Amino acid sequence: MNKQFRFIALTLLVLGVGVMPSVMAQPRGAGWQMGNGMHGWMDHPAAMETLQGEVVGLETGARSGRHGGGVHVRLKTRSGEEVSVHLGPSWYLDRQPLKLQVKDSIEVKGVRFQRHDQSIVMAATVKKGSQTLQLRDDQGVPVWVGDRRGCW
Repeated sequence: MNKQFRFIALTLLVLGVGVMPSVMAQPRGAGWQMGNGMHGWMDHPAAMETLQGEVVGLETGARSGRHGGGVHVRLKTRSGEEVSVHLGPSWYLDRQPLKLQVKDSIEVKGVRFQRHDQSIVMAATVKKGSQTLQLRDDQGVPVWVGDRRGCW
């Protein structure tokens, strides 16, 4: 029984060491991870587009774990289309000088994708007048992430 236990323990150790590098390479965080196909940057890096319109709604999503809820803007574009624009976590946006309100005219640069038959834009920048709020870099990495690997 002792030899069998050692064999099992050694096998698990070898398997664990083999799997560990791939596990360690995964981004931390849950839900808003880069490259999970949900937000478009990693799947379609050239899909960045610019939308202009009026803010018709502001929403803060439910709090998730230790993170605050995400802030979303409903934008009515000049063509009349209504788009959900995902900005970032409320704790980050609350600390920024640019504040958005309903009826603001803004310009959003981001990547569009479809989810549940709804058009959603993951914003990289938001411009209101002469102010610009940088949210993500060209690869879609959120600016509020210290180690540049995790997500919102």
